[in-house]
Amino acid sequence: MTDFYKLLYFVRAAECENFSKAASEVFISQAAISKAIKSLEGELNVTLFERLKNKVKLTQSGKIIFEEAKKIIDAIENFDNKIKKELSKIKEVKILSVAPAPVWVLEEKLKNENPFVKVDVELKDKINFCTSLTKEKFDYVILDFEPKIPSKFKNVLKAKKLCSEQLYFSFPKQKAPKEKELSFKQMDGQTFIVMSETGNWKNLARTKMKKSHFIFQSERKDLETLMNSSILPGFATDLGLKYFSNLSDRKLIKITDKEAVKDFFVVEKIGECPNY
Repeated sequence: MTDFYKLLYFVRAAECENFSKAASEVFISQAAISKAIKSLEGELNVTLFERLKNKVKLTQSGKIIFEEAKKIIDAIENFDNKIKKELSKIKEVKILSVAPAPVWVLEEKLKNENPFVKVDVELKDKINFCTSLTKEKFDYVILDFEPKIPSKFKNVLKAKKLCSEQLYFSFPKQKAPKEKELSFKQMDGQTFIVMSETGNWKNLARTKMKKSHFIFQSERKDLETLMNSSILPGFATDLGLKYFSNLSDRKLIKITDKEAVKDFFVVEKIGECPNY
């Protein structure tokens, strides 16, 4: 198989009609380009150039091979340029959030704008959004309250509502209560299956149902498998069902406490942070 670089040197030499100029274009010595072309002529068993005093000229065979070699070089260069262009679209963003589901909403929005976006997520119960965005290098922070942007960051940070999320009790259909709605107080004292990474939803359940016990699962698939085969109640949210959960064997009952509905807000870093 003919070496790509030999074809490249041959094409450049034919275009420049001079080995020295071609060598300068591809950043090698004239001796190296002469050697490569001589090797190519040996491989193809043809003479590619007429060597004149101050220039080279394609032979008839050289002209035929030049046309095909040029197509190959152009195709490879176009491929290279396209790959570089596509790779340049990749954007990496860091998101800090108080709960997992709003991240899925934000990630969906970001990928609709740029399919190449790469998201790095961290969950944290309590967040100082100004510090996280201006000093800890996060690009987005998701909060469960409407933030007030300090005046000194008005041109740097931008906040808006992202989504709302409703929490439900999840029961096996054969053991589900008849009620359409329940409160935390009514369910206090039960044992629940819970996903470990639920952000501040986990803290809410513990606070509102202090007599209850919680069995935590770290893997979502394991949780769903257990939920679909267990008689124990658990939790689900409307966003969780939309993006991930498959709880076909469970009945969901809305939690009536006002805390069971959360509005989430996203704060975005839109400019460079000044030093204060």
